[in-house]
Amino acid sequence: MYLNIFTYYLFKLFYMNKNKILQVFFFILVLSGCNKDFNRTYFTINPENRYILVPVHINDSVTANMIFDSRAFFTLDSSFCVSNNINLNNPDIIQQTGSGWTYRSVQGFLYDKSPDVKIGNVNLIYSNIEVYNLKGFMNCNQPDGIFGVPPQDTIHVWELNFEHNYLEIHSATGFKMPNNCFVVPVEEDQTYSFFVQLPIHIKCANGDTLAMNHLYYVDTGMYNDLAVIYPAEEITFFNKKEDATWIRAAGGNSYSRYYTVNATLFGHYHIDSLRVYTFDDPRHVTVKYLIGQNFLMRFNVFFDLKNRQMGFQPIKNFQRVVNPLPGRFHYSTKITQDGKTIVSKIADYPANCFKKAGLQEGDEIIAVNGLPYINYSRDYLHYDANTFLNVLRDKNTTYEDYHFFKGDTLIFDIFRQRIPMKIIVPIDKTECQGID
Repeated sequence: MYLNIFTYYLFKLFYMNKNKILQVFFFILVLSGCNKDFNRTYFTINPENRYILVPVHINDSVTANMIFDSRAFFTLDSSFCVSNNINLNNPDIIQQTGSGWTYRSVQGFLYDKSPDVKIGNVNLIYSNIEVYNLKGFMNCNQPDGIFGVPPQDTIHVWELNFEHNYLEIHSATGFKMPNNCFVVPVEEDQTYSFFVQLPIHIKCANGDTLAMNHLYYVDTGMYNDLAVIYPAEEITFFNKKEDATWIRAAGGNSYSRYYTVNATLFGHYHIDSLRVYTFDDPRHVTVKYLIGQNFLMRFNVFFDLKNRQMGFQPIKNFQRVVNPLPGRFHYSTKITQDGKTIVSKIADYPANCFKKAGLQEGDEIIAVNGLPYINYSRDYLHYDANTFLNVLRDKNTTYEDYHFFKGDTLIFDIFRQRIPMKIIVPIDKTECQGID
């Protein structure tokens, strides 16, 4: 009898408050559904620079949009630190810093104590922090900083999920790679950089094949699929190919080439339209083989330092990120010690209008369309943005003068073996842009 009375009043209580109870129940369901994503931090990739931008919390009060760059130093932009009152006391070291992909460098400050860093709900420890004018160095309003997997982080597994564009930091305890992962050992050098041994077999458009079984530097800050740097032995193999696409690098006076190939990874996993980039100019890059963003984006990638391994989980929805701005590389120049501007490289492809017109390596360029060539400031673009603007002021020219390629025809006054000549170059206005 008492049980029946209790049941009656319980049912009555539920009926009278059913809406509130259902709301609470629904909230609990939603909360439990969100819990599995709580460690996930979603990133974006801007096509014009291809940075993987991740929101990172600094000192629990500031959010910085930072590049995820494999094993980079934890770096903050100096103006970001000033505007957000991030105080780091006195630096331990003042040094020149920059990127391996350029000759330029800037003064940086190294501190042995980093601020509190949090990604999602995970607190991270970095042994030091670097601060410099990052935005000025990159000539870009983004990013606020750069970060990578902390050296010797053996308590987490970092998942870079390109299927849904998120970074998730897992506890290494009990973590298991997905069943369909390719798992490969990780090696590190003295800078704690990631290297993985990958057996890649490629087939070129003309049917030639090449086996590339190397240690590859894992560089999420590089947009290329696979990069081969001089003096790698494969440079000679690719130089014999006639189907290269020549890319004008940032600054206009340097280049890379890419070759679109089919590839087989791990002996059986097929990759269509893999781009192998070759770099004749070694710059500051000290490794010969790298895999970058447009290679990694074919997988969900797991960095597991506890077990010194990486996992590559194939995904179906790979879509290349292409910068819409860069165009083809035509030629480059260098300035000799006596101030002469010499053509240092001509891109060797049939559609190059400068090559078709007769411009050759070794030519000394005096003027273009009657104006001294130096006025166009083409050869000053390897400086940082502020120096470049100062050069324009010193030369009493304008930035628009640099865009002389927008004309229909260019008339080059040159010396070839001390003989004056004129080279007339009709500009192809239909030439494809955004090709990298």
